[in-house]
Amino acid sequence: MSCHGQLRPPPALTCAEEGTSRVEALIAALVSAVTWVTVAALSFQFTSRQQRRSAGQNERKEINARYLNPLRFQVADNHVRLWQILNRPAIRERVRVISGPEEVSAKDWAWFNGLGNYLLSSAYLMACMFAGLQKVREDIPYLRLSGTDDTKLVELILEVQIALLRQQGAQYVIQTSIGQDMWLRAEARLRTYREFCELLRDPDSRIWFDRIFTFFLETGRGKKTDRALNAISAMENLVGFLDQCVGGGSAIASRWNAEKLSPKEMTVCQADGAAG
Repeated sequence: MSCHGQLRPPPALTCAEEGTSRVEALIAALVSAVTWVTVAALSFQFTSRQQRRSAGQNERKEINARYLNPLRFQVADNHVRLWQILNRPAIRERVRVISGPEEVSAKDWAWFNGLGNYLLSSAYLMACMFAGLQKVREDIPYLRLSGTDDTKLVELILEVQIALLRQQGAQYVIQTSIGQDMWLRAEARLRTYREFCELLRDPDSRIWFDRIFTFFLETGRGKKTDRALNAISAMENLVGFLDQCVGGGSAIASRWNAEKLSPKEMTVCQADGAAG
């Protein structure tokens, strides 16, 4: 066989070439390691940021819910109660059980839990809402709301209060006073319905709640219905905003679903032939 058909061994690397090869391999390994560390660090940073953001969102929802949920459901309760009084004749009859607020203090406990219960519970729900409105305004610094959202919240609260004070309704300072009376600060709770009724048995205490009773008596008689309708609209706007703040469903829709009713099915009626 000729020499051209023989396999020859590869030439041996020189020391310089072998050193260069090792350096290149080391550089490649270092680049790979640095790349892996960089990717891992960025991934960790991204994951940590996402976790912090998620934790912050959950904390914000929890704090907002703690402060705003009570008011959210109080306003929803008042929304439903007002609609029922405006639109259901049988309910209006249950409201018109006295001629004026002064009669309340003379009633016995059986009346408070019987014939007068719907009127008194309506007044109680509104008084609790006034406490909720006042408390949320005081607690706004603790809420996790944006600069525009806390301003919007105050605006929507004021819209509810203004709607209820129009046409000789409950003046703003009276609403605030009622709210402060209903919230037992030392015990961090609202007065119970029974405690509320005990206040009403005393004429000197009851007089501070008279504007609420007058409001419901006038609404039950078909008077100043525009005021009640404006209040309902303001309540809807406030609850809708609160729903968004706490990340929950529609509190008003849930309340109506529980009643198996819908406000869209109702038409405002005028009692006693009175104009709104």
